[in-house]
Order: sequence, then structure tokens, then C-alpha cells
Amino acid sequence: MRVNLLFGFLGSGKTTLVRRLLDTLSSDVPTAIIVNEFGDVGIDGQILEGRAIDMVELTSGCVCCTLKGSLLNAIEELEERAGVERILIEATGVAQPSDMLETLDDPTLKSELELGPLVTVVDAAKFAKIRTMLGDFYTE
Repeated sequence: MRVNLLFGFLGSGKTTLVRRLLDTLSSDVPTAIIVNEFGDVGIDGQILEGRAIDMVELTSGCVCCTLKGSLLNAIEELEERAGVERILIEATGVAQPSDMLETLDDPTLKSELELGPLVTVVDAAKFAKIRTMLGDFYTE
């Protein structure tokens, strides 16, 4: 199963990109989405609802630290659903890509997952101002 990761700071346009991807992806490859919300209210999940696609919403934490176990469980759950061949993970705006990659390096999943492109969305107009607080991943 292919896993595509989508990162970006809060308000950078991740959910907009997911909506556009869902509009253009071929239905030949059954796709599911994992949406991560740092807070208790799943706003991004609500925006993506109503589409004929499997979606798992992980709220109240970050998949790169406090929700690592929940992320692995969600991947396993989607893997068990018939036909899911691709998972798109939209991480919360505070997720660190390097930590997420470490989580997905779990030996129980490694043989079953094919890590696809890792995409980071940035707001180009604001990037220069917030670059230092985003961490090393965004500047190297």
C-alpha cells in the first residue's frame, strides 16, 4: 500500500490541496485519507466529508508524537478494508516530518508500506517570516 504524506504549517493550504487531489485522482486506485487535527474539533475532516472515500480522523494531538499509536492503528484499519491501495495522510500544521517518517519506519508496517511522495505546503508570502520557527526540515 502506498502512503503519501502531506505537511505544512497552519493555514498553508493542506486541506485545499487534498480537496483538489481528490477531485483529480483516478478512481482506479482506491484511496483513503487520514486527517490529523491538533485540537478536539475536526475542521479539516468536516471540509472533506461527503466524498465517496474512506476517512479516518485523528484529533486531540499530533501523529508525529502523542498519536503515533493511533496513526499505526488507523493505517492497519484501512489496510484491512477491502481495496484500499493508497493512503493520503494530512498531518496537523505542527507535525514534524522527520518524526512522522520515524513513526512510519515501524518494523511491523515496513514491508507492507511503500512511502510515496512527501509534500510540504508553504505559504510563500509568509514563509520568510516564519522559517526559523518551522524547524530544520523546512530549511534544508
